[in-house]
Amino acid sequence: MSKFVSTLFCFYFFHSFGFSLKMTNFHVPSTVIIDKNNPEVNNVNLTCNYHYIRIERGFNLKWYFNQDLIYVWSPKSSPRLFGRFANHIDAENSVNGTLVLHNVTQNLTGTYQCIAMTYEALVKKHSHLQVIIPEDYFLLERIISPRFVEYRCAVNNIFPNPYMKISWNSSVLFSVTRYGLQGENGLYDISESIYTSNHKAMEANVSCELKITNTDYRKVLVFDPEESNTIEMS
Repeated sequence: MSKFVSTLFCFYFFHSFGFSLKMTNFHVPSTVIIDKNNPEVNNVNLTCNYHYIRIERGFNLKWYFNQDLIYVWSPKSSPRLFGRFANHIDAENSVNGTLVLHNVTQNLTGTYQCIAMTYEALVKKHSHLQVIIPEDYFLLERIISPRFVEYRCAVNNIFPNPYMKISWNSSVLFSVTRYGLQGENGLYDISESIYTSNHKAMEANVSCELKITNTDYRKVLVFDPEESNTIEMS
């Protein structure tokens, strides 16, 4: 009789109130900037908090990266890791909906999805994480020769491929060249130069902007004749 009453209660509860499983807090940072000098601090916490009642059976939580399953956890078993993420997930601390990533590299840029489910219900959310590898250097310099004046802006070993542009406030007409290369390490070297044979360009106000699209990562250099680097060629 007690089993019948329990079954009848479950039917009445779910028919009247629906399932209680819900995601109470979901957070994936939109941007993570890697500290090249202190790799041990490059950890990222992804949060997927949930709520359900014990009457709902078969609870488990899964994380996906770009639609590939990387992590499964349930209250009755240890976390299971899949694929290359076995080297990037701190299994000991990745419980109760929190996914701790370590050894973070640019290859962890992508969309992360959390799915919480029971036999009776399923909830899911996803968000994009952009890993930024900051540049080794970002410079704006001037090169002067008897034949031309050139302003060169360059950035080295950055990820992802950035937007970079030289701007100037001058009536002098410049030619523009741009160079870009992705190295075997996946990082980018970018340079842009403006040059002219008109030496009045030495009076131009020149700046260079560096930014990564869809993030807050942005830097600007302004050429200062007294402070900035000038190379003189004979």
